[in-house]
Amino acid sequence: MEHIWTAALIILHFGHNFTWAENTNYFVVGKVIELRPPPGTTNITGILWKHNDNLAAEWTENHPVEYYGSFNGRAVLTPTTGLLVIKPATEADGGVYTVQINNRVLDDKYEFASVQEVPTPRVWVKPGEAEEERTLSCEGDVSKAGPVTFWWDITEDRSWVMLDRRITLKKNETTERMEWFSCKMVNPAGEKESERHENPFFAKPGHSSALWALVLVPIALAVAAYLIWKYWEVIKRSFCSDEEAAGNGVNPTEVPLKNPDTQGDHPKSDNEA
Repeated sequence: MEHIWTAALIILHFGHNFTWAENTNYFVVGKVIELRPPPGTTNITGILWKHNDNLAAEWTENHPVEYYGSFNGRAVLTPTTGLLVIKPATEADGGVYTVQINNRVLDDKYEFASVQEVPTPRVWVKPGEAEEERTLSCEGDVSKAGPVTFWWDITEDRSWVMLDRRITLKKNETTERMEWFSCKMVNPAGEKESERHENPFFAKPGHSSALWALVLVPIALAVAAYLIWKYWEVIKRSFCSDEEAAGNGVNPTEVPLKNPDTQGDHPKSDNEA
């Protein structure tokens, strides 16, 4: 069902932008870079780390660790494991790192690139090519955020789907049931989500009923007023008769009938006379 929903909702994608370099490690400026020799590296008697062919940190048995250039005061080398930790990281720390252990240069290379955290995105809605289409865009400055993926909350079960930065929304029975949507940006430094944006094609429940109520109530009141006006004399006479009868202590719906056989002063017959 989710795939059907997505297919009905999205009809066009624009320019993929989520290819991450497979061999690149990303770090956030101000955070930490960790450089680890290959697993299984033991019995270290000497280690040398280089950054873009420049010396970064060096240790040999029976000697203290030496740090070079900008790494002095920011780097910590653990001789027993060869781990090199750099903090706080700067943009200048991006590049290629190589390591030499026990006077042997290893083939492993560590490429690092700096990224900034993604901004809090905003959903922009613009007219589409057709009247019943809208272009949705997940906006925010990602020029220094490195590789970024864009995710949309546009499914019936409210799960995230990775799509493009700009997508097209088409009006249909499915999209009319979606009250809102949102997007988020994800990069190696983390992720941030936008606020919910109202769906311009959302059909609010009860809208038709409310409209009919606005139309029918005035008509009903007008009909009632007309009937009262037309039959006012009849209504007035009915009320007046009831009030007069009530004033005399008589229930107008129960008028007693006189039975001449039960009355004491009824006329006598000729034989009785």
